[in-house]
Amino acid sequence: MDPKINPIFSDKKELEKYSSAFTLSDMEIFIFPELFYPLVLANIMSPQIWDWRKDPWFSEMENKGFNYRVNRIKQFIIQNYVFNLDLSTWGLTTKSKEISRFSEFFDMDLLRQSNALFGYEGDKYYFDIDIRKHFGLDKFNSDVIPYWKTETIEAMTAFKHKAGLTTGAGECVSLSALYAAAMFVVGRIPLEKIFLIATPLHSQNFIIEKEGFITNNRRIVTKNMWFNGTSLSEKARRALENEKVTIVSHISGFIHTIYRDATINKDQLDLFTIRLKEFLSTDLTELVFINFLRFKSKYKSLFQFECNCTGKLRYISLEKMFEYEHTSKHKASPETRAQLVQEIEGDEFHLSPLQGKIRLNDVEEIIQNNQGETLKLLKTRL
Repeated sequence: MDPKINPIFSDKKELEKYSSAFTLSDMEIFIFPELFYPLVLANIMSPQIWDWRKDPWFSEMENKGFNYRVNRIKQFIIQNYVFNLDLSTWGLTTKSKEISRFSEFFDMDLLRQSNALFGYEGDKYYFDIDIRKHFGLDKFNSDVIPYWKTETIEAMTAFKHKAGLTTGAGECVSLSALYAAAMFVVGRIPLEKIFLIATPLHSQNFIIEKEGFITNNRRIVTKNMWFNGTSLSEKARRALENEKVTIVSHISGFIHTIYRDATINKDQLDLFTIRLKEFLSTDLTELVFINFLRFKSKYKSLFQFECNCTGKLRYISLEKMFEYEHTSKHKASPETRAQLVQEIEGDEFHLSPLQGKIRLNDVEEIIQNNQGETLKLLKTRL
């Protein structure tokens, strides 16, 4: 709508934007994505984060390699900040109250489809975990939603003075903004390489350096970690696997999935898209396949492994091998599988192939010898 025709409409939107810049909740950043990156800039302007450079933990950082700097920052954040979504800390509001604030200049149907606080539940995963129960909202009526505030480094650090806490704290948006500022100030990574990603339920960063890495709440995830099949990487993948990206924010501007216009530099957005797609994809190798099966119960139960034990063929279910990983330093992955097999009790093995289970050996042979045609061969042979 043309503000010249309806200046009151424009004034109300501007008023709400300035009001939101002061209170700055997750919900308000979703409505006004131009407020997302200024949270990073506020941290960069804070003397507190520049004081990190003086901390002995970061001594001689400018002379250290990239991986050392990133891991040092990660460990510092883990030690000094906890993840906090406590409803009693942030307070509550209602959908109807917030809708009345924004309905004149925002499509509320799109908001409900795209923001968790207004009804978005994403893919099947979110229906399974019951979002409201997951966040402790099941004790209130369905109109009540949390007023999760994003915080600057000063407010995050001040949480250590709150009863029951001994360190700083923050929710995902605050932690992503803190990470972005820390990577720039302490890690010496240019802001042009740092992208903030918001989904309906989460916020994280993608940083374009080497193969790229993601900051996820207090931790970082490399490309290798993304595909390693651990419970930690499974949690890190959750948002990008189950939600749509709604906002990408950058020093050059932002793009929002439900706004027609974007301010982010197109070349920078293209680079981000290319590099993130590369990060989220990998060649199918024996290691990647076994990592995939480790935490996919509906698939790992289909497999068995054949081994030569004291000159005789023995068979064991893949599920049983994974069980033994929990008490061993060795894994069922190809590199240490032989050592793991030696630790498994003899009566766990069978003398004959397990009926109805696929031999993992056959699949790995196909993967090893038929790169490029692997999936087609798996479909025809299994």
